[in-house]
Amino acid sequence: MGEDRVGVFETGAFYNQFIGRFQPPGNYDEWLILPANALAAATNGKVFQDPLGEFTRIRASLLQFYPEDVRLKKIASLCMNIGQAGQYNFPRCVKRGEVYAAQHSETKFCADALSLVFLLNRRYAPFYKWIHRLSGSCPAWAAPCTKAFRTS
Repeated sequence: MGEDRVGVFETGAFYNQFIGRFQPPGNYDEWLILPANALAAATNGKVFQDPLGEFTRIRASLLQFYPEDVRLKKIASLCMNIGQAGQYNFPRCVKRGEVYAAQHSETKFCADALSLVFLLNRRYAPFYKWIHRLSGSCPAWAAPCTKAFRTS
């Protein structure tokens, strides 16, 4: 992925690599197809210098988060997936002795529940390797939701 790259990214190329676009999304459909982890990566870290202000302008637009209609649609979709995986599929798989399918349902439930915590806190959920660790940085009211996923 980083082959033949030396130095810094041009602003448009940076955002295109992470969100597949040179500019912030312009409509709801464009927002809906962007993965949260790509938006999290594109808005993570510090900006040390931006003399033209273009990088900061795009980043500020992305950091305003999803339009509310998009956020609500994503919340509804995750709630449906959480219910399907955790309340419906998991117990049925356990009852049938389908160990792999039960584990998959449990994992899907946990991943979607953690994504929901980020959506409720108006933050982009990071890549799956970091979602559990970073869920603890969500405000205190969300902490009880993530305690079930913490291990000692």
